[in-house]
Amino acid sequence: MIAMGRVTRYLLLPELESYVDYDTSKEEGDIFIENASFGWSSQEKVQKYEAEQKMYEAKKKKSKRGICKKGEKDDNEKNESDEENSVDKAKLHRPILTDMNLHIQPGELVAVVGGVGSGKSSLLSALTGEMELLEGKLSIGVSGDSSKTNLIAYCAQSPFIINSTLRQNVKFNSQPKPDDFYQDCIEAAC
Repeated sequence: MIAMGRVTRYLLLPELESYVDYDTSKEEGDIFIENASFGWSSQEKVQKYEAEQKMYEAKKKKSKRGICKKGEKDDNEKNESDEENSVDKAKLHRPILTDMNLHIQPGELVAVVGGVGSGKSSLLSALTGEMELLEGKLSIGVSGDSSKTNLIAYCAQSPFIINSTLRQNVKFNSQPKPDDFYQDCIEAAC
């Protein structure tokens, strides 16, 4: 039940607006972050989310049936929902990355290092448009004819692996490949 509540809250969040400026005056592949701060949601969107959440909770209370009187919650339910709301609000309100300035040139190898919780994954989330730009600017240089969708390749910390053979995972979601494709992948990985 708690997991469904979390999924519901996530699905009710407003869509992120694209904040990446695709700049044709810069070299293709240049990435600039200028005086930027990123968070999981802006104050305005948090307020809208909280209002929608209250309406959702009110509808949920009306349709709830059980042995508790109207408006009552048992102790476990109160503690769980209060704890979840305080944690969610704290995460939504605070900027995660602040006052960032970064320039990555095309073809440059960049290592992002730091301790646990220092913002490495958050930086990648910001570059891929998964976090909200609270202030500042993020721009990527493009040529007039380049596709905006193929500028960044990202491999997540938790790789997606299907419950199948190694061969099926290597060939997952790809067009039919020659037989030596699988062997080439294995050799490249070793």
